[in-house]
Amino acid sequence: MFTRWDISDTTSQSLMFLLMLTNAVTIFIPPVLLILEFRIWLDAARLLLVFVLQTGAAIAFTCWTPQIQCPDQTADDIGECKLLNSYTVIACWIIPAISLCYSVYFAIVVYMQSRIPDAVD
Repeated sequence: MFTRWDISDTTSQSLMFLLMLTNAVTIFIPPVLLILEFRIWLDAARLLLVFVLQTGAAIAFTCWTPQIQCPDQTADDIGECKLLNSYTVIACWIIPAISLCYSVYFAIVVYMQSRIPDAVD
């Protein structure tokens, strides 16, 4: 991204900045989940925040990828640009998929935990 920044168009630069910002926010959520006291609704809200941010960024990049202009240089440069765009589209859907799987697992564990009867003293 940084090597192609000066030859990228503004759409590409804006989308890459959005992806970087979203991933920066996503980096800070898991440590917060570990440090703070566990509350089901609060952890679910944080996971929902990560899922919405990542999915929104992935949808935005997927929708605007056809509008990204590759620089008019050699055929190799254009091919490399299109290949990098394709890899970025694929990569930006990985974190939403992982967070969805984790959220489903989280919901199943919370449901199974709620089915265990409380011990009576």
